[in-house]
Amino acid sequence: MTTKEILDKQKIYNQDELNNMKRDDLVEIMKEYSLKHSGLKKDMLIDAIIKHQEHLIDLKSKLVTDNSIEKYHRGTVEYRLPTLIIYRIIRDLWHHNIDLILNTNQLCSNYRWLLSIGLVSKELFKLISSLFTRFNLFSTKTTIHIQLSASPYKTLAQQLKNSVINPLSVLKNINYLTLSMDIFRQLTDKTTTTCTPIELELIFNSVTKLKLSYARDMPFQIQHC
Repeated sequence: MTTKEILDKQKIYNQDELNNMKRDDLVEIMKEYSLKHSGLKKDMLIDAIIKHQEHLIDLKSKLVTDNSIEKYHRGTVEYRLPTLIIYRIIRDLWHHNIDLILNTNQLCSNYRWLLSIGLVSKELFKLISSLFTRFNLFSTKTTIHIQLSASPYKTLAQQLKNSVINPLSVLKNINYLTLSMDIFRQLTDKTTTTCTPIELELIFNSVTKLKLSYARDMPFQIQHC
């Protein structure tokens, strides 16, 4: 599903509609939103639903409606070569410099210059975003060697979430995701405020292969087909 489809699939209710509903109906909406509802009175259920809807509207505005990255016209930037040829060159470079690379120490510089291509134009930003499908996040370093060793797990999980919901981040199409178990717990633990259910769906929407690990050499792999 696209980001727009994820954000559009949840129905929005106004205050009057919610006030006129019975508690059981409100509980069903909470279940639809994947929100905790046990023991909550009607007024608290309404407040929780409205708060979730406001967050949903804010995300939609940021990632879809008012997302400047999505607003461009092909041909705005003039290139010496046809766009299709440029796309093919970039895809081939990505394949040879990222997908086929055996020396992981070289990945840092390879990622750095390939990701910088996304700064040329919005059109190329979308292309680079579509190619950047693998992301490893441990308590030490990511695949692209971002120094994260001093950060607590909650901060790492927060950084991943912030990157996914940031319109200016290329992290929008993660197919292969590797996380330490501690970071995964921070993302998915309902007792924390790291991620809302809709944010979790945005993070894991495109993931087809998930690796969870206590240590870098002991991964637990989950594959989604």
